[in-house]
Amino acid sequence: MILETKKRAVLMKKLYKRDLLRPHQVFRLIRSSIEKKKAISVIRLGDVMAKLLSQRDLASLREASPFLGIPYPPTLRLLHELDWSVRQADVVGVTYFPKRAMQLQDYMKIRGWTPRLITDSFINDLMYDHGYIHRLIRSHRVVLVGRSASAAAQQLRKRNLPVAGAVDLPDYYHLTQTFNQLKNAKDRWDLALVGASVPGRILCVALTKQLNKTTFEIGHMMDALADPKEWKKHHDRKRFKLRWMRKLATR
Repeated sequence: MILETKKRAVLMKKLYKRDLLRPHQVFRLIRSSIEKKKAISVIRLGDVMAKLLSQRDLASLREASPFLGIPYPPTLRLLHELDWSVRQADVVGVTYFPKRAMQLQDYMKIRGWTPRLITDSFINDLMYDHGYIHRLIRSHRVVLVGRSASAAAQQLRKRNLPVAGAVDLPDYYHLTQTFNQLKNAKDRWDLALVGASVPGRILCVALTKQLNKTTFEIGHMMDALADPKEWKKHHDRKRFKLRWMRKLATR
């Protein structure tokens, strides 16, 4: 069960002993980074990421690995890239689930790393529900990345919201191809909204570090952009996950 926002904030402050950025603060940081041309990356570390970074409970990822876009078992190269990328991120959404929060904290301690800024790992949902994602799309040249990117772009254009482009990232093995597509079109976009599960975290940091482009890893909110009626009616990210797992199982 997901706690409501205020209760999550109280619990996470207690768990991490730090203040968390609120949605309006993350929104302002993203806008400022684009305007000042000082790119930042915003990524989230939830349940799956805690398992991968701590390298615990990995067997639980076997069934979902096609959906997560990663091989099972995770390769050492993937785990290394993920570890490096996470530690380079500028804003990190952290989980409030106690077991996963403990795994994240153990990982941070082992790596001697503390995120510069932290926020709620549900920051993607909050930014969508507060209208901030749509405001970013209206105000900046945005490219969408992920399996649902094309469908999301189509929906947004129907509402006269401009989208600079849409690029797929089906899995970890397509990272280089997707990065190069975005690099070749870098003069046409300023902000990448990435909904591409685990590989999306690696991509976000690579785009920020190598191309000086601001990135926001929005997870299932790419599906919400692609199917806003579904999100408004059910407000349940698991429905998107199950839909994709069924679709991928038939391929």
